[in-house]
Amino acid sequence: GYVIWALFVTLLNGNSIGTIGEFLNLFSIGVISIFCIKLNPSKYSRLIAIWFTLLLTLNTFLWRDGGMYINANGQMSFVLGTKTSLTEYQLVAFYFISVYFGLLPRNKKWKAILLCLLSFLSVIIWNTRQPITTSILCLVLFVVLLICQVRELKLMDKIYRVGFWIINVINIGIVFWNIQVLFSNFITNVLHESTDLSLRTSIWQLVIAQIVEKPWIGHGLNSNTYFAIGAGVASINQATHNGLLYFWFTTGII
Repeated sequence: GYVIWALFVTLLNGNSIGTIGEFLNLFSIGVISIFCIKLNPSKYSRLIAIWFTLLLTLNTFLWRDGGMYINANGQMSFVLGTKTSLTEYQLVAFYFISVYFGLLPRNKKWKAILLCLLSFLSVIIWNTRQPITTSILCLVLFVVLLICQVRELKLMDKIYRVGFWIINVINIGIVFWNIQVLFSNFITNVLHESTDLSLRTSIWQLVIAQIVEKPWIGHGLNSNTYFAIGAGVASINQATHNGLLYFWFTTGII
């Protein structure tokens, strides 16, 4: 339903939806994934976990100072794209490793543990060379959740539900009220980041200004909207750098 609404809003705004083949491919991947999960969840989770672990490993061991290439937006990129893409792939790898671990019998859990160790090693080496705050926080959080899972805590479901809402509340607080300044010492001295989160707060203000123009239905996909904040790479930025704002900007409140 959301995909159909997104396509409708895109056409309503006069934007291009791209080639129909792209959407058919995505639809096919979704259908095949659901079929595979139902047919053999252990094998499917294993294949996805291995694939993303391999990508993380290649991304780390093919690392070079200054990036492997420069993308269309003028940003230095690696196997997985820009450095911030690491966290996205890391999340998928850790998720499927965790699922795979839970589906394996006790005498075969070493397979998932091996993938986990390899992913950990790749992420740690990468962050040693080029620290990424979101990647480090993701790693720490995953370790905590993994310990809870191994100990088979009965509160896991509650932890996930409460954690989901806490993350969203923090996200809203940072975007609209800059609550990250309350933790400025931690951000600057421990995470070695700026309190404006590498200009993210400025970008979000521009995104919100665009959202206000069409708050109900959004701007649709491929709106070709730039959230420019300066010269160079920043002047050609088209990313909202925030999932909540992306959905609101794209498809509105409805």
